Amino acid sequence: MLPQPKPPHSDLGPRSGKLTATRHNSLSQYEPSQALAFEQMFMSNFISSFAHPLLGDGKHQSWMQYLPAFLSNCDLVRPSIRATTLAYYAYCAHDPAIEREADRWYMVALSRQRAWLSARYSPKAGTVDQDLIPTDQEICTSMMLLYFELIQPTAVASWMKHFSGACRLMELRRPMNCRTAISKLLLQSLRVLNVRHSIKFRIPSPLASVDWYEAIQAQDGTGSEGEILDILLALPTYLSATSNRFMESSGVTGHGTTSLAEKSRLVNLIERFNQYDRRYFKECDESLALSRDSDAAKPRLPESNRRKTQWSDNGGGDFCNFDIETMLDSAMVIIAHLILSQYDAWSPVEKISFLNEQDRRSTSILQNAARTLEENPEGLNPGACLQFVFPLEAVATFSCDATKRDAAQDVLDRIGWARL
Repeated sequence: MLPQPKPPHSDLGPRSGKLTATRHNSLSQYEPSQALAFEQMFMSNFISSFAHPLLGDGKHQSWMQYLPAFLSNCDLVRPSIRATTLAYYAYCAHDPAIEREADRWYMVALSRQRAWLSARYSPKAGTVDQDLIPTDQEICTSMMLLYFELIQPTAVASWMKHFSGACRLMELRRPMNCRTAISKLLLQSLRVLNVRHSIKFRIPSPLASVDWYEAIQAQDGTGSEGEILDILLALPTYLSATSNRFMESSGVTGHGTTSLAEKSRLVNLIERFNQYDRRYFKECDESLALSRDSDAAKPRLPESNRRKTQWSDNGGGDFCNFDIETMLDSAMVIIAHLILSQYDAWSPVEKISFLNEQDRRSTSILQNAARTLEENPEGLNPGACLQFVFPLEAVATFSCDATKRDAAQDVLDRIGWARL
């Protein structure tokens, strides 16, 4: 049995001095037949951990299911797959020799990616075809290098360089060219990652347009998930506007008021959120009713007790699925912050209502975080951990309750990803 993952590194900085002096053979010293067997084992370990299914929802669809074919047939992706799967096994097994081998393949992967992209997209002599479409393999390479940096970081937040590269390639590909199964799954993963990035830095996502949302909707089984992502990806625009009003109200210019048009747009977004929220919990109730015993007197579960799984069960690590209830909670925490920041646009009664709702949703996030860490502290691989970070950051940044902000920050510090 393969070792279970350990909790994420608390030090996300360079790894100098971390390795021991223990001598081990490099994988390249094994016979070819043995090397192939090890390679398959490392990849199987990686995929089974990062792309495990959403419990109770049948077969899980993940872009990682295409990695075995890429390993066999694609020279571009192969080094990044080797680097990342080796890094994850070293992370699980505490094996410095395999970690060094992963470093070696990471350098090979970077070199090959640079050469490939330079040759294909070089502007020299006007040879670039403006209609060139980035391939699934090119986007997958950036994603695998992103995972390497999550697992075995070379610097603080180094994974974000590969994230930006993957987003740019997807942007160049354009929604109308996301027709293959893997391209839709890669798009889903990048949109999930974009939620955290866009809200943290208050910048619009390049993958937030209607065209990208429709590309996700076209994929069977992801339309509902795509809608909550679309709502979350709309929030950075309002957060940026709120920040600008605070600067204006400090005496620089203006008076920090909210325009009627801006309030109207936010009201429409809130109504869209409320409709989705009601529909989601109605579906939860119907699902619970179907699974209930025939005993009609069995009490209805309250909303706070509806969770059947932990974040690590729903979050996976491939970003193809996520905990919808947690995303809903996070969205309301941020929406309430926006309402309370627009001090001239909402009545005291409305503000109290949103404040209470923010408090309830923040409590839900913190309780689920505590339950996940208590019941399955080692169940968060580095990919799932990144999904774990977003709702906690929402509470730590946007909650009006200082106690809850501190509690969320304590969890971020505990799991070692506060500086991610």
